[in-house]
Amino acid sequence: MVNFYWKLETNIPSMVETGVCVVIPIEGHGFFLNSATKEIILRLGSSISQKLSTHQPRNDVFQSYATLDRKGYSQTSGFWGLLKIPETLVGQTVELKLEAVQEDGQRFCTSAGTIQVVRHLPVEKVTVEKGGGALPLVAICMATYNPEIEPFKRQIKSIINQSYNNWICIINDDGTTKERYAAIEKICGSDRRFYLFQNKENVGFYRNFEMVLRRVPNGVEYVAMADQDDFWYPDKIKSCLDLFRTDTQLVYSDMRIVTDAGNVLSETYWVNRKNNYKDMGVVLLANTVTGAASVFKRSLLEKVLPFPEQIGDAFHDNWIALTALMAGGIEYVDRPLYDYIQYSGHVIGHCDFDSLTVKGRFMRLRAYASIYARVLGKRLISTRRDGKTLKRNVILIKDYFLAEARKIYRLLQAVYTNEYRRLQLFSANLNSRFSDKTTYQKDVLSIFNGRPSTISRLLRAHLDITRYRHTTNDAEIRLLASYMAHTFSKRMAGRMRTRNVKRNFSQVRNRELEMQHATQFLEQKIAPLKIKTAPLSPRRINILIPTIDLNLLFGGYIGKLNLAQRFIDCGYNVRIIIVDECDFLPVKVNGTLSS
Repeated sequence: MVNFYWKLETNIPSMVETGVCVVIPIEGHGFFLNSATKEIILRLGSSISQKLSTHQPRNDVFQSYATLDRKGYSQTSGFWGLLKIPETLVGQTVELKLEAVQEDGQRFCTSAGTIQVVRHLPVEKVTVEKGGGALPLVAICMATYNPEIEPFKRQIKSIINQSYNNWICIINDDGTTKERYAAIEKICGSDRRFYLFQNKENVGFYRNFEMVLRRVPNGVEYVAMADQDDFWYPDKIKSCLDLFRTDTQLVYSDMRIVTDAGNVLSETYWVNRKNNYKDMGVVLLANTVTGAASVFKRSLLEKVLPFPEQIGDAFHDNWIALTALMAGGIEYVDRPLYDYIQYSGHVIGHCDFDSLTVKGRFMRLRAYASIYARVLGKRLISTRRDGKTLKRNVILIKDYFLAEARKIYRLLQAVYTNEYRRLQLFSANLNSRFSDKTTYQKDVLSIFNGRPSTISRLLRAHLDITRYRHTTNDAEIRLLASYMAHTFSKRMAGRMRTRNVKRNFSQVRNRELEMQHATQFLEQKIAPLKIKTAPLSPRRINILIPTIDLNLLFGGYIGKLNLAQRFIDCGYNVRIIIVDECDFLPVKVNGTLSS
């Protein structure tokens, strides 16, 4: 069997919740020493196999295997893929195998562990007594983490004062301090419609919202999401429920943006953005549906749970909105139904579009290019006789643009890793959970299939968005640029493999020489002194010191010299022995002290 050096870097749990179907990301690295890798396949049990995207640049692996990999195949050893785990595997414990194929057809196969597939993970749900009311039961789901007590109290009071009164409120806390958690219990304890839970460890807002949704009991017809410090208007729930039709899956509303001091920043959420909740492409690229503004059918949870793995800045409301669009449709209440409190220290605040993106960097680079072009032109004229100054100016300008280009390139790589792959994962999960649908939505989701058509599809999406005056903050252009940068880096890593191997081995050799020199130096330092005795030599006191420089004498050296002088004064012969390399030329001191 050929040797294949590999590692799965994705933490695959021993138990996976599949729901209707779940797609999980797989990432790692693997390479053969003597041949390129043709393909890597993951096999789950006997029925599921998935080819992974290979030849991803991995300079970190290349450096780690520098002394072993003499052909450089580790430089493009990264792999990435999406593994589909269908509902048909529920109740089984299946083996996950990794299979790698060389260019010459030789195969390597090994076990990568086992996975127990379950329909739903066990979780404590709310138990609700059946009421006699005719109104549908609404579950308000709130995720909390160290809330400020007064705003939290105000939010709870606004929920209690809803004109629609057939509701329960499930609060799932994510590791709030003991003092504040006790305050939360006190605030909610007087009303039996509130149910309070706390995670054993902090999981972040994305997973915390997933956990609170898992606790929604049977018998609930609608689910409303709530933040911990907003202020709901009395008709919020009722106004959203009034817009539900047969195919409607989710209804959300506008909001008013208010500071914690009560100052109104905006009467509407839509300042520089255009609200679009009908177009799948727009919602996918730049979500317009805010979780705290939403009410959706409880039946949607069958497709919503479990949430996809969190890649980059994944948001629960974006995932729920996409699921609602696939399942039926979304409606909108065109007026504020609550105050969104905007704090300066919010983890997630009011998201208004700006230019702090790849586009912003491009615009800044273009502006600087114009400025430097004018400056360079003037300097060319003023320094045409001074070649050295001109050369220095050109080098400075070139270095600046190279540095900016590197920043943009690194930013694009981060966009690909955190944004492109997140949308790829969202799309794959939606496709697998709505496999019976052949709609426009599914066609939009195929944009992120990782194939060459991605470029043309994103360009077409940009043209459509521009034509219909939608607002996505040019997210499609950012994703397109990141995909092209990633593709370029893959090709360049493969082409430059031989040169990088030579450079790598040169660096390794230099490090080895440095280590060898350091080792020899330490060996010399700790080696025992070689002592030779001569019967005819006079009796002397030997004083050993590391080195000596009469231009730089410190207290320790002065003390040793004074000691030697005191011995001389007592009639002894004294010899100072320097044990390290020293530029000092030995001379006699006072005619009797020698070195």
